[in-house]
Amino acid sequence: KRAHLTNCSIVDHAHESAVLCTDGETYLSKCHMRNSLRGITVEDGTLSISESKIEANALEWILLQGKCSVTIVDNEVWDNGSTVIFIGYDATRRIVVRGNHLHHDRGLGLFNGAPKNKKISLEGNKESQNRGLSPNQAAVNKALSKNIALTTLNPAAAKVQKNEWARRVNKLGGGASIEEANRTQPGAQEFLAEVFKARVDGQMSAIRKCWECGTVESPALKLRTCQQCRQALYYSKDCQRAEWKGGHKAECKQHVDKPSYVFYN
Repeated sequence: KRAHLTNCSIVDHAHESAVLCTDGETYLSKCHMRNSLRGITVEDGTLSISESKIEANALEWILLQGKCSVTIVDNEVWDNGSTVIFIGYDATRRIVVRGNHLHHDRGLGLFNGAPKNKKISLEGNKESQNRGLSPNQAAVNKALSKNIALTTLNPAAAKVQKNEWARRVNKLGGGASIEEANRTQPGAQEFLAEVFKARVDGQMSAIRKCWECGTVESPALKLRTCQQCRQALYYSKDCQRAEWKGGHKAECKQHVDKPSYVFYN
């Protein structure tokens, strides 16, 4: 699971990311990316990108979230519709951003949403003439309205995806970390900070609970997991049987190791 791309032009993915990294190792060098919804989305695995030129994407050039390890070195990025390099609130692994020139973008050049992650290194990046504004919501909504992932997302998978996100954020300090990120780097992300903080602080106490009786998981009590979909959680076999008859049978699908996408509003 290793991909090397050199001197490639990746353009015109108007309703999705030009590059999506969910596993394995991806190496990009001297590439050109433009006119996509996002340049790169990294959810897991390893990414290295260097000496590339990125322009005119509707949202971020690169969104880093979850359990990804990333090295971004000596790239030039301009004229994107949101913050150029967005390190997500749930980024838990090693990220190196060094020697990049980020300019003339609508949002911030660089936003570190995980300031408590000591494995993030930001060195020698030049930011100039970025406007620090929120994304152009009309353009974003138009692009997302045609994104197939939004219409095909399994509701159960969406629930699990949001819970996993909140758990990772909580490991990095929860709402306090979100507040710190937006206090030290105000601007394009400010309007979402309270939404994210409320989601983490308000839901973490009930993040993992039995789908039937509502019993909350704790260090002393581990819930059962449906062995087919690996999503539904149960306090007991009786709860699992009741939920199966009550509707889970109709929605339960065999687990497949591929990403499901949730766009947080």
